[in-house]
Amino acid sequence: MAAEPIYIESDEEIPEIIDRLRRSAGTEISLMLPSHSRLGQSRFNFRLLQEYATRLGKRVMIISPDPAIQEMAAETGLGAGAPAVGAVGSAPPPIGAFGSPAPPMAAAGLAGAAFVPSPVVPVDAAPSRIHFSAGAAPASALAGLRPGRTGLYVGALLVLVAGILGMVFYVPSASITLVAQAKPFSAPVTLDAAPGSGSIKVRTSNDSQSTTASFKATGTFTVPATHATGTVVVTYGWNPSCGPRATGGYTFSPGQDFTAPGPNLLFTEATQVTVGINQPTPIPVTAVNAGAAGNVGANTITEINGNPPPCLVVNNPSAATGGADAKSNPQITSGDVQGAQATMDQDLRRQIAADFTKQVQSGEKLSDAIVFQPPSFSTDHAPGDQVASFNATMTLKAEGAFYNASQAQKALVAAARAKVPAGQQMTDGTPQVTYTVTGTSGGHLTFTGTVGSYVAQQLDLQQIKSQVVAKSVSQARATLAKLPVNSAEIVQSPFKLPWMPLLGSRVKVNYVVQQGSAAAAPAA
Repeated sequence: MAAEPIYIESDEEIPEIIDRLRRSAGTEISLMLPSHSRLGQSRFNFRLLQEYATRLGKRVMIISPDPAIQEMAAETGLGAGAPAVGAVGSAPPPIGAFGSPAPPMAAAGLAGAAFVPSPVVPVDAAPSRIHFSAGAAPASALAGLRPGRTGLYVGALLVLVAGILGMVFYVPSASITLVAQAKPFSAPVTLDAAPGSGSIKVRTSNDSQSTTASFKATGTFTVPATHATGTVVVTYGWNPSCGPRATGGYTFSPGQDFTAPGPNLLFTEATQVTVGINQPTPIPVTAVNAGAAGNVGANTITEINGNPPPCLVVNNPSAATGGADAKSNPQITSGDVQGAQATMDQDLRRQIAADFTKQVQSGEKLSDAIVFQPPSFSTDHAPGDQVASFNATMTLKAEGAFYNASQAQKALVAAARAKVPAGQQMTDGTPQVTYTVTGTSGGHLTFTGTVGSYVAQQLDLQQIKSQVVAKSVSQARATLAKLPVNSAEIVQSPFKLPWMPLLGSRVKVNYVVQQGSAAAAPAA
């Protein structure tokens, strides 16, 4: 919203002008300055005016016939323009500070004539539409000015002093940036934790799984071939055609062979046997060659090898049996049983781990150190049994531990920070943490790992700030030069001053760590 122009006297000070801006209802304001205005004698005045106008949310344009004033106003970001000179008729006198009529503004460039403004002109109008006419100011305006002049100057002086103090204490600020070199740092760490103790939350859970499975026997048992056995009956029936009669019968020596003519199998006796005359004598015989071929039927072993008397007769009244060929049978080995137990144990461990994984809560991690009890294992056959397969049954119980992964990370980093050399500090970048977890029953966990990060010189930023406040810039730089950093830079705003701000709140210290630091340390 545009407001009436504010007409500034040549001797008005900046505090009074700021007060008039504050009381103005408009947001776009034209300040009408005469030549040689005290406000227009310094760029610093225009900077303060611009800063306070910004705080008040107002836009200010400087209108003056003085080219120097116009130039300084334009340099400081204030709009500037020159009024046109010409008679435009009479207009009400400008309003001075505190509501009193403003005195005529003597412009040196207009031969001492008073500036009488034209009727109200919006601030965004072109400068050429604002006219001044040369003439004498109304007598009533001159008469109304005098009584409050002293009070006006006193009030303006107080406002000026307050403005200067405010400017000194609250306007200047400084930013100090300290840059240091980071060094790699690595530390081994070990932490213990258990349910209800330690800096890492731990809880436990129990699980049990059972299974039954069938396994093949991989062993082989070789059954050797067996010899057929039987009994032959030898008869010595003497007659004259048999030659001389043997007194006492006929004696067979051990190893006497008998033959079955058909398959031409050889049987032998094991002991010495004497066959009496006309006394049929049974003799046990065994097949010479092992195998099923030695099994012969009755009345098939009819020949006596060697040169026995012609009256000796042999026959087997019953079959010879028991002969068998060699063969291989499957057999359970101890390795078969151990392999079955290992396979079942691995399967049950996997099932238990999967079951524990389903129990993980938000923010938790399952420890790899699951504590398993000795398994219960049994089989329906033992090693050495000649069977093709066997069945095995196993039951496995275990205890799982869950821990808070974020707490573990922080606790390991905190343990590593305690190992940082004195006078140094770990940077705020994210450390690299690797660790393993071992455990025992009851949820007792041990975290063993390594924390890798970067460290830099430790600085007390608050102390540094207190050492430079209210000091000259050269003294502040000398103080910063003594710090163990690579570089130190001071930046002042909104403009440079020969001294540092008087208030610590107006000084900001940034500590930046280079090479490997993920982030700068917080500012003080």
